[in-house]
Amino acid sequence: MREVKEETGYDVIVKYLIFEKSYKYTFVAEIVGGNLYLDSSIKANSDIIDIAWISIDDYKNFDEITTPLLHLLGNHETAKIL
Repeated sequence: MREVKEETGYDVIVKYLIFEKSYKYTFVAEIVGGNLYLDSSIKANSDIIDIAWISIDDYKNFDEITTPLLHLLGNHETAKIL
């Protein structure tokens, strides 16, 4: 939650973890506050070039781990995968 706030400006509640492997974590989260904002004064954000909303269907923007998870999640979101 802290990292999302630092990198996006959003306050989130983590709903559940859908994947973990070798320091790669993928969560489903709900935005509960804040605004899209890049705080460039935070040193850890120095490698972030831009922030923007992208379509979840625009798979070229996701890595080889996240893309299949999005397919799976899209097929089962209403079932509340846990």
